[in-house]
Amino acid sequence: MVNPAYRQLFDLDAKDVVPGMWMRDFVGMLVSRGATVEKERFAEVERKLDAGEQVLLEIPSSGRSYYVEGTKRPAGGFVVVHTDVTDLQQRNDLQQEAREVADQASQAKSDFLAAMSHEIRTPMNGIIGMAELLSESPLNSKQAMFVRTILESGAALSEVIGDVLDFSKIEAGKMVLAELPVDLPSLARDVRLLLAHRADQAGIDLRIETTPDLAAIWMGDATRLRQILINLMGNAVKFTHQGHVTLRVGHGPNRQGVVLEVVDTGIGIPEDRLQTIFEAFEQANATSTDEYGGTGLGLEISRRLVGLMGGELSARSTVGVGSVFRAVLPLVPALDDAIEPEILNYDTVDVTRRHIMIAEDNRTNQLVLRHMLTPLGAELTFCKDGIEVVDHFAQTGADVVLMDLSMPRRDGITATKVIRQFEKESSLSQTPIIALTGNSTAQDRDNCLSAGMNGFLTKPLRKAALLAEIGRLLPEIDCSPTSAKAS
Repeated sequence: MVNPAYRQLFDLDAKDVVPGMWMRDFVGMLVSRGATVEKERFAEVERKLDAGEQVLLEIPSSGRSYYVEGTKRPAGGFVVVHTDVTDLQQRNDLQQEAREVADQASQAKSDFLAAMSHEIRTPMNGIIGMAELLSESPLNSKQAMFVRTILESGAALSEVIGDVLDFSKIEAGKMVLAELPVDLPSLARDVRLLLAHRADQAGIDLRIETTPDLAAIWMGDATRLRQILINLMGNAVKFTHQGHVTLRVGHGPNRQGVVLEVVDTGIGIPEDRLQTIFEAFEQANATSTDEYGGTGLGLEISRRLVGLMGGELSARSTVGVGSVFRAVLPLVPALDDAIEPEILNYDTVDVTRRHIMIAEDNRTNQLVLRHMLTPLGAELTFCKDGIEVVDHFAQTGADVVLMDLSMPRRDGITATKVIRQFEKESSLSQTPIIALTGNSTAQDRDNCLSAGMNGFLTKPLRKAALLAEIGRLLPEIDCSPTSAKAS
């Protein structure tokens, strides 16, 4: 026996099913009309219903979906309930399709940004590298000013590229934070040093105030904490024309965690704009972009980074008086305050007679590296692709390999794996390999380290960073001649 709703679901007339009809005959009729599952699957459905399980089925002839649930009757047989879930299923399918489309779009955006980052960073490396080398040569005051402008403009463009990539990673949920010892007072001094020239040009004081009994070493992500401070203090310097910008580092509420406050005597922010400044591509007023520059992403990235750390970023301001940006972070002190982050002075790095093999297909970047390292006494071998660097390494060995990732014929990841296999088969100690690339994502870094690389540097490259990374790995280098190692 079936009710009218059942007949409507399967598009049946009253004469199609009558009381006393055998179930097998009824199912056979439905199968012949293409309105139910195949006969071979019916046994499986019957078994699930007998076990009290719910079954989702479709009606091929009409494209409708329904749940089937059977309940045994005390006198024998079943009461079988069919619930039409076609609309719900279609909504679920549309939602799933929308999620897949969104995931594909997000991945396409990430891939596009990564590709553009590489294409922009590679020529930027030539611009900044050459300008840095030029700054070290004898120049008159006007020439020195020109070179300094090139360097500052290049650095500003690099910040814009970094902001866009970071924003994309945070939106895609791919931002991963480290949990390592961080020396907060030292970090604050580093940020002050980075912004000192900009502050001097603006004629303002940069100050740091640290609570005397605050622990020095905390667990956190030094890179992202530095980024937050640079964004907040850089903004304060940008919008302050006289007076000071002060970074205060103190205890959090109830002496738990840390509070970072950036206080300035700048132009201030109107009350109705205080919330919108934390939105992407927003600035305090419509003319800020033209007058002060910037992407409008810095505060949004800082807010999201603080949020990822479990904290909160807020602001208060008075027009014409100044602003206060306050980041409350639930950091925990390191177990041992004696932990000191490694500090390396690149001026002490000695690369004299060190054989440095460079896998780089871009001639401008080759020229930059040649002029950075040759005057320091390093012996350089240049290879234009991954196959060439493997062949040269097998013949002569090297003290350090600088490996680009995107090269013709064989990429840097594959070349590194081949070199590591060659070292293993030849019973050689591992030579430090440093990625030197325009690819800058955390996934790129992980891929390089997983392939066997020891360091990771992104373009545009600064001489200090290159020498510091080489110096970090020099103690691991066997001082015997590289030709003996290879043989």
